[in-house]
Amino acid sequence: MKNLKLNLTTILTLVVVSLLSISSSEVFAGGKFTSAEQFTGSYVGSMDGRKATLLISRVRSSNPAPMFRIRMADKERNTTYYATKEHKDGDHVLRDIILKTTNGKSKYIKKLYLHTWNTDYISGYSTWNGKYYGCSFARQKMPSTSLQGKRFSNSADFYGTYEGYTDGRKARLIISKVGYATSIKLIDLSRNVTFGTTTQSMPIKVGSPHILESLDLIGSNKDSKKIGRLYLHTWNTNYISGNTIWNGQKFGILFTRVK
Repeated sequence: MKNLKLNLTTILTLVVVSLLSISSSEVFAGGKFTSAEQFTGSYVGSMDGRKATLLISRVRSSNPAPMFRIRMADKERNTTYYATKEHKDGDHVLRDIILKTTNGKSKYIKKLYLHTWNTDYISGYSTWNGKYYGCSFARQKMPSTSLQGKRFSNSADFYGTYEGYTDGRKARLIISKVGYATSIKLIDLSRNVTFGTTTQSMPIKVGSPHILESLDLIGSNKDSKKIGRLYLHTWNTNYISGNTIWNGQKFGILFTRVK
């Protein structure tokens, strides 16, 4: 009888520990955005084209705002960065994250957008040497591609067909050359709406040919979609991340090249 009580105590302890572990990581996986707690979880993806992982866990704190512990690992450089960040705004955007390695190296992620229609996806951008570079992450796996990745050379690297997500909704992005002009189409596959524009010159950010900015796309339903920026990842141009703008707020997008 004494051994039975001991075994029951051990089982209950293990269950409690397991529940606490789940609550700090994967319990909020997927679904629409309802709380900043949904940032917690483990992700795989791309930091400007380099393979990377992202782990966000909740830190117990007496502060009313959630506190997160963030670990980002650059798999290709075998370097891991850490940060602790209080999220005072409580929205779908983590801002101004300063990550550091154990030997003092640092990485500054300006913004991470948790996709509000499917919180399995995060995208954003970091800064280095005064310029911006995209990042994309997914809880399970990124949209796949069979294409060989290559380094960024010039803005013509944007041309292609991409599959991915706009704020968590499935979408397709097609950037093509039409004569001397550039056609940009964004197809919202969840809503069956195509947004597009044709421009005589690519709207490249000055000094950053891997960034397109300020795109106004007109929809087949006569609606419009504003894209703030598209960041072509410079170490592997199979990846694009960026943001759309709606009702004065910015929302994340991420794509993987399929053609």
